[in-house]
Amino acid sequence: MRKIKLTRANKSILLKALAPYYYQEKALGHNTEKSGRLILKIDFLPADKKSYFFRRRNSPYENHHKSAEK
Repeated sequence: MRKIKLTRANKSILLKALAPYYYQEKALGHNTEKSGRLILKIDFLPADKKSYFFRRRNSPYENHHKSAEK
């Protein structure tokens, strides 16, 4: 995992990226508990402070990009 400093810009970008996923899952009738909790957790964190958001190092899409290059 890699630490990413949660600035106001990063927080805004992250919330804007998660919102369509949340509403799509909700419209399809799927469970939105995990994504909803994540959105609330990020929204609650103070920006421009020493708050860090952990990013997974092994993205599920890493192999996809490698196979597309071949």
